[in-house]
Amino acid sequence: MKIAFIYGGQGAQVVGMGKDYYHNDINAKQFYDNLHLDTDVKKYAFEASLTEITQTDITQIVIVAYQVMVTDLLRRKGIVPDVTLGLSIGEYSALYAAGILSRQDTLKSAEMRGRYMAEIDADTEMYAILRADESDIKAALEQANDGRTSCAYIANYNCPGQIVISGDRTACQKAAEILSKAKKKAIKLNVSSAFHTPFMEKAAVKFAKFLEQVSFQKPNIPLFSNLTGQDQEIDASIMVDQMRRPVRLETAIRNMLNSKVDKIIEIGYNNTIKNFIKRIDRKVKVNTISDFDSFTQVIGESNVC
Repeated sequence: MKIAFIYGGQGAQVVGMGKDYYHNDINAKQFYDNLHLDTDVKKYAFEASLTEITQTDITQIVIVAYQVMVTDLLRRKGIVPDVTLGLSIGEYSALYAAGILSRQDTLKSAEMRGRYMAEIDADTEMYAILRADESDIKAALEQANDGRTSCAYIANYNCPGQIVISGDRTACQKAAEILSKAKKKAIKLNVSSAFHTPFMEKAAVKFAKFLEQVSFQKPNIPLFSNLTGQDQEIDASIMVDQMRRPVRLETAIRNMLNSKVDKIIEIGYNNTIKNFIKRIDRKVKVNTISDFDSFTQVIGESNVC
């Protein structure tokens, strides 16, 4: 059986994430008790409010820690991926699943990435645009950006009918208004920075310096990249570019599905990528591991198989 592990990105955080594992699995407890990071991940993951864990410098490491922990628990049960992908910060968990980064490098990279991105001081927003073609969105952005030095951009190509725009608050709001008047739907996202746009340039430069000390290995399995959507070897330069360039998630999903996977396991909350996959192919079944109960259910189903 060919298995895919997929990992959601920022916005998939919830209060208390991982806490039920901590109290029900000794290996999960040891994982959270032995994290060697500047951030008190256990405190934020288990005790913080949604407002606190939605801050970029907290969100990214909390999400990746949860995803890495579940990936390790699955491995202990003999469930390992044959292909993988992740959305935005979730791509770091995919790098871990593919053997490209060690556990500690994965966690530290997520922590530093979130820290540098949170340092960007700009008046920005992100919107998910529904029911609009790329050409409609580009036209709205061109109109909204007219004469501006600080602009809005396409940040994510998620699935058919959903593209995310990101950038200057005024430009994003104007583009969203233009698209809404054209009977398209614009949803403001609960994130704190203009991810995957040139607004991340300063953060990317700092992160590139940090990644000089991180070792990228050859992948053990195919990983479909955010940057191109293709199965490719990943290095530091690609992960730096991933911060400031659009995510080609729809292309990555299509290529993953074309690789003929039999079972897809999404590790994370809110069914983020599952919902995108269903927009591409409704027949595809995706198992989501979002709490300890769903984890044990996936284990049980795998043992039956």
